[in-house]
Amino acid sequence: MRSFCCALVLVLPLSSARAQNTTVDYGPPTSPLSWKNEVAKPGNGQSLTPRRDVLGLGKQPDKVGLVEFTDECSFGEPQKTTVWLAHYDSIPVMSRDSSTVVHVAISLTFSTTTNELLCAFTDPSSVWARSPQATGDVESFTRWRLRPADYDHLRSTVPEVLAAVWRDQGVGPHQAGQIILRPRFNSNDLGPLVLHEPPSNIWLVEVRGRFFMQRDGITYTTRLRAYRDGDLKGMFGIYRP
Repeated sequence: MRSFCCALVLVLPLSSARAQNTTVDYGPPTSPLSWKNEVAKPGNGQSLTPRRDVLGLGKQPDKVGLVEFTDECSFGEPQKTTVWLAHYDSIPVMSRDSSTVVHVAISLTFSTTTNELLCAFTDPSSVWARSPQATGDVESFTRWRLRPADYDHLRSTVPEVLAAVWRDQGVGPHQAGQIILRPRFNSNDLGPLVLHEPPSNIWLVEVRGRFFMQRDGITYTTRLRAYRDGDLKGMFGIYRP
């Protein structure tokens, strides 16, 4: 089994947080995403043909395979399914002030029936900020009921979403344990949260392995935040250990 561990903000680089917050533990990755060995290799009549260029770059992956994929926080998509897993070793992302471009390794998972994007995620850092409290079942905790994206009207690209996260949260894709992006449709079935916005496609972004804050004895190292597709306006979110 391979595993890539699917308000007030302290915006410090990972190394700075480590230096200034000695009570924060650091350790190996803990991700909601994992997959088993390839169930098939490209060929024999099977190939990945995405319906859209979700990277906006016309770039080909350096590795593609069919895998049995698990996303423990799938939010409206199956938790366990066979997907196309495509890895890209160098994707450019613009910094928050548009002055710098970083290149990061990113993986994309695609449905084998629709060839649409299910989630995207950065390669995990070898060391993450770790909370002594458990992250828990985030999907059950939030009670957000999301649906598969309306792909015919999905406009933003993965690098654009990562750039929006950098601008909004001050966290670049190279400054967290891992960043996970899930395109979904929000019909405003959000449990106790009342949102005065029309239903729309969103990108649910999960930042893991990053020290955000300590409050009431809890260390928060995970943040989920939804961005509206298109203008990438921040819509709603939550911090978790």
